[in-house]
Amino acid sequence: MKIYKSVFALSFIFLAACGGQTGMQELEYQEFSDQINSEDFTGFAYMLWDSSDKDEGHQYIIEEAFEGEEEAFVYTDVAGELEDSIHEKLNEDTKDKDIYLPNDTVAYIKDGKVISEIDVASDAKSSEYNKALRDFIQGFK
Repeated sequence: MKIYKSVFALSFIFLAACGGQTGMQELEYQEFSDQINSEDFTGFAYMLWDSSDKDEGHQYIIEEAFEGEEEAFVYTDVAGELEDSIHEKLNEDTKDKDIYLPNDTVAYIKDGKVISEIDVASDAKSSEYNKALRDFIQGFK
């Protein structure tokens, strides 16, 4: 019985620790939306919205900027084909003013409130943009 209690306690601690996860994490749309719109989320968020941004590799440029950072960074990819149910939910959410979606921006969110955003520029491949994005990240450490 003692072993079961210990395993349960360790499992609970592990799951609780995952709630404050740091580093990059790709999420399905609904989980992404729920997480960044919750009052206890603090971290960076990005939603890859435009297929041309995907073709140009913006998500990889952003991932590179976050490499080695200990900050929480969640993102989702809604560029391209989606299941009908996800597409419908996304359409509904874009009309709901109470739901925040970082469309073409990297956002810093603290305790569920958007603190600041940086646009994902068309010149995202430039070294100037990469520096600006890194400075943005560093500004919230």
